[in-house]
Amino acid sequence: MTLPSASRPVPKHLRYAAAGNRMQYGDFNASSGSADFELMTALPVVRNKIRALARNSGTMKRYLSLLKSNVVGENGFNLQVRVRKQDGTPDKRVEAAWREFCMMPTVDGEMDIIEFEKQMVTSWARDGEYIIELVNDPDAVDGFLLNPIEGDLLDETLNNTHPSTGNQIKLGVEISRRGRPVAYH
Repeated sequence: MTLPSASRPVPKHLRYAAAGNRMQYGDFNASSGSADFELMTALPVVRNKIRALARNSGTMKRYLSLLKSNVVGENGFNLQVRVRKQDGTPDKRVEAAWREFCMMPTVDGEMDIIEFEKQMVTSWARDGEYIIELVNDPDAVDGFLLNPIEGDLLDETLNNTHPSTGNQIKLGVEISRRGRPVAYH
């Protein structure tokens, strides 16, 4: 005779360890709140801790270094276009324009595209986000420049509804009715 599935004991190796009540999990505080609620209360603390790790932990420094070298590499992201002229020969003008833009793509003029990409990968790995502002600049090669913005410049205490658009603002990010970010506060 076999036991019904509801009354069969679950083998120990199939249980989640964190669900146990052993002493080693005494400081494991589980929450039933949403991710947004958790971030509203913990984001500044978690961000400060992870940035301290990035400054002081050899393991974290190595992790970020490996990400930069393995994701971005020494040559950065390359553009390969397969556009052809009317006579059938490859049109290299787009790639040439890309290389020219990559020499100084940022607003401050301090980074080339490889340094910019490495900063974005580091920010993404460390903070879980990166923000790039596209700045219209008629004096720039292509009429615009990139401005990297640190995530902690957002007002994470801003959580309400925008009065004129009716869009929801969560942690300083205005979200459209379709769920797209439309503004950063």
